[in-house]
Amino acid sequence: MEHPLSDLQPVAIPDGLLIEPWSPDGDDDFRLARNASYQDYWGAAPMPADHWQNKITNQTFQPEVGFLVRDAANGAPAGVLVTVHWEADTAATGIRNAHFMVVGTVPEYRKRGVASALLGHALQAAAEQGYDDASLSVESAGRTPSIVAKAGFTPKMRYVRWALNV
Repeated sequence: MEHPLSDLQPVAIPDGLLIEPWSPDGDDDFRLARNASYQDYWGAAPMPADHWQNKITNQTFQPEVGFLVRDAANGAPAGVLVTVHWEADTAATGIRNAHFMVVGTVPEYRKRGVASALLGHALQAAAEQGYDDASLSVESAGRTPSIVAKAGFTPKMRYVRWALNV
């Protein structure tokens, strides 16, 4: 799904929650929030620290467009958004895309506007950093399509994946 980075509307942060940018000191909280958020998603598994560094916070990672939502009362991570960017795609297309690789809400914080706040905040940050558009992938059978559609994302491509349940 894609979202142009023009005419963005401000999104409120829900009461009792704070959004903080990625930092080396908070990196493990980002990973743990991802693991908690994805624990009930089909095909997802907990990501160990070394895998997180190799797959997520590698050379494509864009820390200026990565955010963690925390509970203001106890500091617990409530949601996470991690952005990546591929320079080769920009060279090939002329479009600088911020791809939201990880977007998740910890189960205890769902239905409180965490994902909407993260998406709105990250879209604004991506625009400020000079990206042309933002994208993300969703599982059409999951919970997220309505959240990202509400945030203004529209489908671009559709993939069909079959799995044999044995």
